[in-house]
Amino acid sequence: MVTTATINLRDLADALTSEPRVSCRMLLRKWNGVVKLRAMMVDVPAVSKLSFSHDYGHVVFLGGAVKGSRIASWLLRRKGSFRKLRFEVPKLQENIHTNRYPSDVSSNIWLSIPKPFSLHNIHIAESDDRVDNYEPLVKIGLPSFKNVVTAASQLLYGEKAISGQREPNEIYVRVAHLEAMIEKVYMHPIRATIKISGSEVTGTRLELRAEPNAYYERKLRKAGTQRFSFRDGLPEHLWVMLSKKDRWLDYREIDLKGNRSGNERDVIIDAADITAQIEGIILRGESETVEFKQEVSNDRGTSFLRTVAAFANASGGVILLGVINGTGEVKGIDGDIRAEKDRVANMIHSTVVPQPKFRIQSCRVRSKNVVVLFINSGDSRPYGVNPNNPRYCVRRGATTQPATQEEIRRMAQRDTAEPYFPFQT
Repeated sequence: MVTTATINLRDLADALTSEPRVSCRMLLRKWNGVVKLRAMMVDVPAVSKLSFSHDYGHVVFLGGAVKGSRIASWLLRRKGSFRKLRFEVPKLQENIHTNRYPSDVSSNIWLSIPKPFSLHNIHIAESDDRVDNYEPLVKIGLPSFKNVVTAASQLLYGEKAISGQREPNEIYVRVAHLEAMIEKVYMHPIRATIKISGSEVTGTRLELRAEPNAYYERKLRKAGTQRFSFRDGLPEHLWVMLSKKDRWLDYREIDLKGNRSGNERDVIIDAADITAQIEGIILRGESETVEFKQEVSNDRGTSFLRTVAAFANASGGVILLGVINGTGEVKGIDGDIRAEKDRVANMIHSTVVPQPKFRIQSCRVRSKNVVVLFINSGDSRPYGVNPNNPRYCVRRGATTQPATQEEIRRMAQRDTAEPYFPFQT
């Protein structure tokens, strides 16, 4: 759930004027002695003490903290100065596209802030007169970068540059919403504990829905923890909503089949619950999101790695090592469990491209060791096996099969449309 709206440039500038301190990171280009703003990332309030000034001659990267009123002045007057460097601001569109995000996606969008936020996209209305420069940036006393795109990805957005990106030419203002948020979710064998924080929690409504039909609703008077119990153990899926009047403030969607969350550090699983969770997965059997493997060979072409890629290409999933495929019998993993986990992780790192997000751990199930691999739904699809000649796979029912050319195209197009890499072509 993402709320989309449109606001006016002057309204955003007025809101920035009241902010005492914001973070600012910008890319400037020099043309015929004129310095122009090409891209800027602003965080409200300031989230980092990072300060830098990198002048490579034709491009300049600047970062630091300023008053919000200075940013507002730059946007409206279309000129300004920062770190003793004067620059011009191109003509900007008056109507600004805005998306509001919950806190669980913040780790996927640039410099991570574990809070709900709105992202304002200010489009540069002037024609794009830039020339992409893919030569390395090198200057004595400054860090070197592969090219301008790589430097912008790291310095402005805290991201690794990906294939297909061009030099950014837009302004983003990210405003954190600190009035009320879901800070932590603790999962226990028969209950969930939710920690709520913020400056304006009084009067908010906390809802929890657990499949198939459990529903809880509470009016909150202050920040703190709220506990919810489940007689039949944890459900497969939890949905948590924090709202005030008719406006949502934050939410969480937690799939316990794969233990997946946009921001995993905010979802803490009780160790005792892992065993109960795995028992439930075994009883339900293999599916589009669950795979059993008795063991994993050292063969880099093993079907295990193809399943990892297939899960990352879809909605994620879980692979249980030490459980027999088809029967669900728990055989366990013999030997050094830590070494086995390291071996499996190294196989994924060296064989699946691009590298998917996953988590690996072990637990005791029916007195035997089982290795559990949680694979997140990927944000850089398609994922393949073999870095030199990738083979792409998808999940059909409870089996992993080669992807068709049409399926590969759809996966790539779906990721291109997502908002996480705003200047990707």
